[in-house]
Amino acid sequence: MFKGNIRIPKGYTHKNAGWVDEMNKIVDPLKINFTGQYYIALHSCGAQCRYYTVFNLQNGQDLSKLAENLPSSPESE
Repeated sequence: MFKGNIRIPKGYTHKNAGWVDEMNKIVDPLKINFTGQYYIALHSCGAQCRYYTVFNLQNGQDLSKLAENLPSSPESE
């Protein structure tokens, strides 16, 4: 598990209400939540539109292309 300072992904900022993405939508707290160094976030663009982003918080690398085929709705199998 990575224990150093995390690298904030481009487009993410912390506001009074919590973390927001590049579209100013609230996202889960920015923390490592997958295999010791990654952050996976679910984003909503409204009207059942959802997508994921994946970041390596140790080095700041954006790996979101890896999440392009993840299901975009809870009903997906």
